[in-house]
Amino acid sequence: MISFISMISKKVQEYIQQMLRNELNDPDGSKEAEVVQILRVTNEREEIAQICDAIAKAGSWFSLPVLFARFKDHAQSTSGLFISNAILALRDKQPWSEEFKGIFFSPHFWKIHWKTGHGKFLSFVTIISSIADSQIQEHIGEAIIREINYDTSPYENFKEMKLLEKNWDPGSDLNEVLTSTTSTRAVDQMLEELNLPKDLGSTTAKTFTSLRNDYLITRLGLAHDFSFQLTLFDQAIKLNEYHGE
Repeated sequence: MISFISMISKKVQEYIQQMLRNELNDPDGSKEAEVVQILRVTNEREEIAQICDAIAKAGSWFSLPVLFARFKDHAQSTSGLFISNAILALRDKQPWSEEFKGIFFSPHFWKIHWKTGHGKFLSFVTIISSIADSQIQEHIGEAIIREINYDTSPYENFKEMKLLEKNWDPGSDLNEVLTSTTSTRAVDQMLEELNLPKDLGSTTAKTFTSLRNDYLITRLGLAHDFSFQLTLFDQAIKLNEYHGE
C-alpha cells in the first residue's frame, strides 16, 4: 500500500488516481500540472513511483523537463528507474519523427547555454534571486554555474565575478528585461540552439525556452513557489537573447 505525506492534498491524490485509470478530464493541463508540482519537490520513493506511473499512463510531454531534472537527482536509485520508465513511456506515445524524439528526449536538450557574457549572467542571477540576501544569491549563482557548466574565467567563482566584472550594468539589464521584445533573429537563434526547425515559429521557441527554465528551476530546488519562479526566469532569460535586427 503506497502512503503519501501531507504535502499531497486529497484533490491531487484523486488526480493521480484518475490518471492511473486514464480517466482524467484535463483539457488545459492544470490538473496534471498540480501532480507534476509534487514531483518537482518530493524525494519520497513511494510518491515518485506513483506519480511516474500516472505520467506514464496519462501524462503529457510538458512533464519532461521535470522528469529529466529529477532523474539527475535519483539516477542511482530505484526512484530513478521509475522516472526513466515514465520518460520512455512518454517517448513511445509521441507521434513525432524519430529525429525529433532524438533531440527532445536527450538530457543535453534541457540545459541552458549562456552566450551573452558575464555581465548579463550576473544580472540574470540577480533578477531570479531578487528577494534573497547576497549569501543566498551567491549560492544560487554557483549552483547555476555548475548546472550549466558555465565558464567563469578569468574569475574563480561567482562572488569574484560579481566584485570585478566591469561589463555589468544591472540597471540597464533590468530595463532590457522589462521593455524588450523578442526579435525574429532571437527566435531563429533560439530554434537553432534547440536544434529545431525554424518554421516552428516564436510561440514554439518561447514554449521550449520556458520548459528549459522549468528544468533549471527544478534542478536548483527552487520549485516550492514554482509559478513565481517561472515568471522571474521567463523574464530574466531575455538577457540571453540576441536583440539585433
